[in-house]
Amino acid sequence: MDDQAVLRDHAFRAGAVAEWDDLYQDIWSRRPTEDNLTAVSPNGTKAWTVKLGKSKLRSSPAVSSNGTIYIGTYGLSGTQGNLTAIAPDGTREWTVRVGSSVMDSSPALSPNGTIYIGVFGAVGSQDGNLTAVSADGTREWSIRVGSDMRSSPAVSANGTIYIGAYGSTLIQGNLTAVSPDGSREWTVTLYVAPQYLYSSPAVSSNGTIYIGTFDASNGNLTAVSPDGRKEWTVKVGSSNMYSSPAVSANGTIYIGASGSGDGNLTAVSPDGKRQWTVELGSSDMSASPTLSANGTVYAVNEDGNLVSIEGDGSGLHGAWPKFHQGGWSTGRYEFGVEVAPDQESGVAIALVRTNSSAITPRTLSGTYHIGDSPASEEKAFRAKITPNGAVGKFRFKLLGTDAAASNSNLYKLFADGSTLRFDGYASSGCGASDGAWWITDANGRYMEPNARLKPGSIYYVEFYVQDNGSYDLDATAGVIVDPCVLTQGSSSSSSSGCVLNPDAEFSLEWLLLALAPLLWIVRRRGRLGCGGREADHPPESKSFGFMSNRQRM
Repeated sequence: MDDQAVLRDHAFRAGAVAEWDDLYQDIWSRRPTEDNLTAVSPNGTKAWTVKLGKSKLRSSPAVSSNGTIYIGTYGLSGTQGNLTAIAPDGTREWTVRVGSSVMDSSPALSPNGTIYIGVFGAVGSQDGNLTAVSADGTREWSIRVGSDMRSSPAVSANGTIYIGAYGSTLIQGNLTAVSPDGSREWTVTLYVAPQYLYSSPAVSSNGTIYIGTFDASNGNLTAVSPDGRKEWTVKVGSSNMYSSPAVSANGTIYIGASGSGDGNLTAVSPDGKRQWTVELGSSDMSASPTLSANGTVYAVNEDGNLVSIEGDGSGLHGAWPKFHQGGWSTGRYEFGVEVAPDQESGVAIALVRTNSSAITPRTLSGTYHIGDSPASEEKAFRAKITPNGAVGKFRFKLLGTDAAASNSNLYKLFADGSTLRFDGYASSGCGASDGAWWITDANGRYMEPNARLKPGSIYYVEFYVQDNGSYDLDATAGVIVDPCVLTQGSSSSSSSGCVLNPDAEFSLEWLLLALAPLLWIVRRRGRLGCGGREADHPPESKSFGFMSNRQRM
C-alpha cells in the first residue's frame, strides 16, 4: 500500500478500495431521505451512485474478491437493518433483512465468501447479534453477543470471528469469539461502565486480539488471548474509545484516543507498555489509524488534518490487523491458513506472515531453468503450527488465464537456483497429504482438472504443507515457510502441489525466505537494532490539511 492509497482511503470516513483501484465510499446528502454508495474511479470521476436507504449510513463497504460490494443499510422506512450486495457496475444484486434497527457495524468477508456483520436487533428481537449471510444473500445464522451493536467483526486466520458488543446488563463491554458455524467459543468482559463499545477488534500475527475499551474514566487499549483471557489493559486516553487499533508486523499496536480536549495517537508494545504518545490536535480523536508498507502511521484527526507519523518501520500484519482488514480496507480476509483435515484433534495453525511478489519468465528460465511461464502471483507463507509435524492448509488468490486447471505446475524456488515441483493436481476431497494442491472457484468449489479458468475470473489455489516435510523450507519444528510459484506449460504434472498468481511482481524477499530460519533472525535483529526508539521520545509527525467528518474510520 503506497502513501497515495492511504490518502485516497482516508479522504472519506470509511472507503474501501477495490483491486482495480476504484474507491467505494459511503456518503449521504444534506437531505435525510437519501443514502448513497458511490464509486469513484482512480482519476477522481464518479463512476456510479446507487441509492441505499433512509437516514445516515454508518456501515462501511466491503469488497469481495470478485468485486461485489457489501454494505449494511437502513430500510427505506428507517426501522430495519439490511445487508445489500452491489455488483461492480453499480447494479443492486440483493438486499436481505438482518436486523430491526440501526446498522453501525461494517461487514467482514471470510475466505469462503461468507459475510459477517454486527446487527442491532436481529429480525424479531432487540439484541446485539453477529449474523452470517452467504454470498447469494441467504441468512445462515445469527447469534446474540450482547444488548447493542456498534463494533465491526474481525476474522482470524483459522476463521474465528471476533466482535465487541455492549453487555446484556447495559453496564459492560464484552468481546465474543464465534466459530464459522455460528457457535460461541467464549465471551470475555472487557470493562464495566455504562458506555457503548465502539471500537472494532484487530488480530495480530500470533492471534492476540486488541480492542479499544473504556472504564468510566479512562480510554484504554486491551489485549485478549486467542483462548479468551484478558492479558493486559493500558490507558491511552481519558474518554470513550471510538478508534480501532492497527497492528504492525513488528507487533507494535497503534490506536487513537481522546484526552482533555485533545486527540492523541499512542504506540503500545505487545507486552502492554506504552512506547510513546503524540498529540494530533486540539479536538477529539475518533478515527482509526492505518500503516503504509514502510511503516508510516496515518490518522485523520478532528481538526480536519491527515497526519503522518514515523512508525516502527514495518507495515500492517496479522490475520486482521486493523479495522476493515488490510491497507485497502476491503473488509475481506484474502489468504487462508487453516488446519488440514484428517488429523488428530488439538492441531492449531496461525499465519505469521505472507508476502506477494512476481517472477518473470526470464528469471524462471535463466535462474531456475524452468520452461513454463508464471501463472500467478508468488506467495510466501510463514506460519506456526502445533503439534510439530502437523499439516497446514494454505490458500491464495489466482486470476484465470483460459488454461485448464491441471495445465499448471507448482514449484518451490530455492536461493541456490534449485526447484522442487509438486507432483500434480489433487483429486477432490484429498486428505492431509503433504504437497497436495488444487484450484477452487471464488465460492470454494473444486475445479475439475479439465475445467477452464476463465480469463480475469477469481480462483483460489489450495495446498497442504507438512511441518518439516518435503515442501517446508524451514527446518525449525513448528514453523512452516512456504514460498512457491504456479506456472503454466504445455502439459500438466501428476498428483499434488502448491501454486501462484498471474499478474505478480518478484522480489528478493522470496529468496531470503529460503535461508530461513537464519535470515529471519538476522532481519528481525536488524530491525530491532535500527528501528528502536526510547519510550519517552515520540516520533516526529507531519500534518496535511484535509477535511474530515467526526466519524469512525
